Amino acid sequence: SGESSETGDTTSLKLINNSNIPIYILYVVPNTSSSWGNNQLSKNVEVGDSYTLSKIPCNRYYNLRIEGPNGATLNSLDQYLQCSQPYIWNIISIS
Repeated sequence: SGESSETGDTTSLKLINNSNIPIYILYVVPNTSSSWGNNQLSKNVEVGDSYTLSKIPCNRYYNLRIEGPNGATLNSLDQYLQCSQPYIWNIISIS
């Protein structure tokens, strides 16, 4: 057993906010989903902070989206989350 607390069928996503805007909302939904579901953050991710979401069912595609103040979408992507590899989402610049 290693340092990871994840079991074999889940993974984690680490959101790192290296942008200049706080992140208020993180959506993580299977790419087959028709809605964005619930905000996955239990607290805002301030500039320079990070947040780790764990126990995500893995080896499948997800739609990821983050929003800042006023509900503005800051970034979104379609990402394959692997079981053995925690995903690091480093937010650098907000266009």
